[in-house]
Amino acid sequence: MPPLNVRQLEAFRATMLCGSVTGAGEMLRLTQPSVSKLLSQLEAHTGIRLFDRVRGRLVPRAEANALFEEVDKAFAVLEETARNARRLSRGSAGHLRIVATAALGLDTLPQVIGRFLSDRPEATVEFNIRSSSYVEEWVSGHRCDLGLSTAQPKRDSVASEVLVSAPAVCVLPAGHRLAGSHSLRPEDLKEERFISLSRETELRGRIDAVFDISGVDRKNVVESGYACSACALAAAGVGVTVVDPFTALAAARTSGIDVVAFSPAIPFTIYALMPRHKPQPGLLVSFMDDLRAEAASAIDHLAQMLDGVDDRGEGGGRVSG
Repeated sequence: MPPLNVRQLEAFRATMLCGSVTGAGEMLRLTQPSVSKLLSQLEAHTGIRLFDRVRGRLVPRAEANALFEEVDKAFAVLEETARNARRLSRGSAGHLRIVATAALGLDTLPQVIGRFLSDRPEATVEFNIRSSSYVEEWVSGHRCDLGLSTAQPKRDSVASEVLVSAPAVCVLPAGHRLAGSHSLRPEDLKEERFISLSRETELRGRIDAVFDISGVDRKNVVESGYACSACALAAAGVGVTVVDPFTALAAARTSGIDVVAFSPAIPFTIYALMPRHKPQPGLLVSFMDDLRAEAASAIDHLAQMLDGVDDRGEGGGRVSG
């Protein structure tokens, strides 16, 4: 038997709901003869007599009531599927898989995800923090929809865009003698106990290069795998450090540190990575809009805080925690 005709089922369902062929026609915007024809075709197709004709009216038989229960369930599923499709097209429903490096993943990204989901109760997110090499690997293997990395991807299977770029900053213990500086140079930190990032990070390589070119030997006392722990060590008075602006801004809100601009500028860039040739779901497009706005806002906020210190007569380029 060929599959049932959906139009015939619509006419049957409408007739059962409205109690008449006339009502079904109004519901479906069809003429009464068109509805009657569809019902006759359905009866012929199924071999089931669905209605008795009593004084010009259709009276459902037991078979019609049994079929209606199944048809109504099927249409409920179709209607819910259509609603879900509309939500997906609007970027208000679905599931996102995100992996990010710690620079965004420990503070900025959780805030964006929290606000994003609060506006979209039907959306869900899977979120992981990994190193940049793993981020690219996950994106290339389609294990995630979005990766946030501090390194440009090398695989052809990965597309990327610059999400945000800003210079690294110097983090000092609160009340440090250099905290009032407009900006700090490598020679200013020559006598300071220095907290270095892990050698596995790209930012560590750029920091080392700046100090090497300046001919400044640092007093490295601690090597930390994460910028957030380097900031925590600075807050504990262990020494000074140079980290990415996102981690520094997050630490300034919660820890006893001062943040000062660093010169020469050491660029810190975060790339948004996505599988190449894979269509972006509407939910991801909406999330990226929110993430771009938050990243830009964070950098603007840090710049304003650094510049704003001059207005208080305390010396520019400093943020107090």
